[in-house]
Amino acid sequence: MTIAECLPPLLALIGGFLSESPRDVVFLFYMTSRCLARQASFAMNTMWQDMYAKRWTAFFEALKFQQRGDNWLELYKDTLCGHCEFIVEVFDRQKKEGFAMSAMPARLHYDSVEDGYVAWYISASEVPPELIPAAEAHRLRFCPASVRDPLWRSDAPPAVCDLPCERLWDSFKGRARCCMRRRTSSTDSTNSRESSQGAYPYCVLEGTKGLKIGGAVELQWKMQDQSPFGWWYGQLEELQHHSDGKLATATVVFPHFAATSQWYRLAVAFGDNEVRDCALGGKSGGLRPVRDGEKVQWMQHFPTNPIQV
Repeated sequence: MTIAECLPPLLALIGGFLSESPRDVVFLFYMTSRCLARQASFAMNTMWQDMYAKRWTAFFEALKFQQRGDNWLELYKDTLCGHCEFIVEVFDRQKKEGFAMSAMPARLHYDSVEDGYVAWYISASEVPPELIPAAEAHRLRFCPASVRDPLWRSDAPPAVCDLPCERLWDSFKGRARCCMRRRTSSTDSTNSRESSQGAYPYCVLEGTKGLKIGGAVELQWKMQDQSPFGWWYGQLEELQHHSDGKLATATVVFPHFAATSQWYRLAVAFGDNEVRDCALGGKSGGLRPVRDGEKVQWMQHFPTNPIQV
């Protein structure tokens, strides 16, 4: 107590060592004494923020970008109770071969009973939710940093709501609300702001800058008109800019497929906000370069053997 009273900054340092465990933080700073809790109050929000970031990294990125991190203790409790939902991207959706090396948008919340994430995929089809264990949190990411502003702050029309997947998700939420014993006003506000960003996965990324031949890229692609775009990992083989200076045509190879596969190579036009038909089926949108740190995350999901399709 003498150290705590004389050197308050030391409390923040101690809290940093304890931030792996909310239990330790609560025992030391909330239950030891009122005096200690008062002395440490200046550092509490930062400690809860650090604990939140370590436990739910993708959720943390979403909260920070949308400037929704005023009270990290309350956010921690609400997320732990499953009261907070986020639109994030999931690598290797349901671990199906058809979604290899893709990042697909979904609504997620944390389930403390299962110690995992419940992912409700945004889709034109009725898709059952996937339970993603906490140990597989590396499969989650928030929208890539370099495209957050153009996509999340887009003036695009709202997403299509009358889809089977939306009705399935709404039905689940209706049942879940009946079981919740508390629902804070701050949580309701959080969810409404999250829902207002439902158009993000449907926006086409514009521009052709930053791309390098031989570099890793992500292509926006979807199978059906009413589906949102997912990001699909590939390598840029060729790039030709059009005379208008806005459009370009890229040849992208997808190295996780066998070289003999029809899905191995694809030529796409991009640069504006148009959704285009793909030669291999489906629809394409924009193309973006993959940064080094992002590539490391992608490589965690690269298949051991080429996919023979």
